Amino acid sequence: MWYYLINIIIIAGLAFFYYQRAPAKFYWIFLPLKLAAGFGLGIVYTYYYASGDTFVFFEQAKVLANLAYDDLPGLINFLYTSDPEIINIGYTWTPNLVFVKLTSVFCLITGNSYWLISLYFSFFCFAALWNLYLLLTQYFADNPLAIAIGLFLIPSFAFWSSGLSKESAAVGCIAFIISSYIKALFLQGKVTWQELIMASVALILLWKLKYFYAAVLLVSLITGSVMLYFQKKYALTGILKIGLLAGSIFLGLLVLASFTHPNFYITSILDVIVQNHDELVLKSEDFVRFYQLDPTFSSVALNVPLACFSGLFSPLIWQVHSEAAVATGFENLILFACSIWAILKFRVPKENKKLILMIIALLYIIVLAALLALSTPNFGTLMRFKVAFLPFLYILVLYNNKLVRRLSNQLFD
Repeated sequence: MWYYLINIIIIAGLAFFYYQRAPAKFYWIFLPLKLAAGFGLGIVYTYYYASGDTFVFFEQAKVLANLAYDDLPGLINFLYTSDPEIINIGYTWTPNLVFVKLTSVFCLITGNSYWLISLYFSFFCFAALWNLYLLLTQYFADNPLAIAIGLFLIPSFAFWSSGLSKESAAVGCIAFIISSYIKALFLQGKVTWQELIMASVALILLWKLKYFYAAVLLVSLITGSVMLYFQKKYALTGILKIGLLAGSIFLGLLVLASFTHPNFYITSILDVIVQNHDELVLKSEDFVRFYQLDPTFSSVALNVPLACFSGLFSPLIWQVHSEAAVATGFENLILFACSIWAILKFRVPKENKKLILMIIALLYIIVLAALLALSTPNFGTLMRFKVAFLPFLYILVLYNNKLVRRLSNQLFD
């Protein structure tokens, strides 16, 4: 009981402190929604799914945290070395092991309370998203509602990026990294040493948890930096010229990034993608059905268009076969319709820097969507992994939407 009281006071204090530091409209609506989504994740896994990573991670983290009472030096040693001779928690794969270690720290803080840990993870993700929201609404001040919808009001994103999950931590890291980037390069603001440290820690943690997210994100941010340099030096104009140059730089950096992780090596990346695909297909009933996918460039290239579409919009409502997935299918159908409308009504921003930011966001979204669909074709897994780019897709799609703009003027004026 004392653990609950103390930790709830701490979380409430953090919430009020963060609001005073960066107050804005709807904070006290978006925050409860995010915290409730974290509880919703735990409830769904408790009563609907037979098992789930969220509770497996929690149970293993408890085992690790309990080591502190018997052998605190041993725990500290394990957190640093991961030596299985100290304790064997059943994980050897680095991302899962890192997340269990992180969760074990919160087990010690909360007295092994799953629901309190869920609150902490949800609040961390919300704090990062709120910081990004404030910066984006400065740069895209003419439609703050589109940003609010993308970051806080999409049900699938709010659900899968909350609570005790790797996705919650990863999305928080992505938001902190992008916030510092936009503040420094697009808003010309001074990034404090505290923000720089947080962004650096976030990048390291993201790499440990979801290295493919980190790789595509870094390539996108570096592409944007190079494009801003060219824009300043050569005064680039025209969406076609800017888009082709950004795409070329992006692809060149992707090739370089292939040397940063064994799974990214050009000689093995196709094998890794197809192997992950085949393993998931064997366990799945509803999944993206690619055409004779095998680890060759020609086969992958042939399936890339379907991978892009599926990564962005699947599952659609006619592709789902369970009542629980109907809402997701309907949400994706709305996103698809809004995307078609956004393409037809697209207007090139007058400011080239804003156009560059949109293009690198689109490159990040499309490439990550294709990679995720190819390697994780299961609809449920795909929907969960899409949280890395989903809010940015919604922001791009809704930014020029006249109805959203009209509502934005009414709500934020």
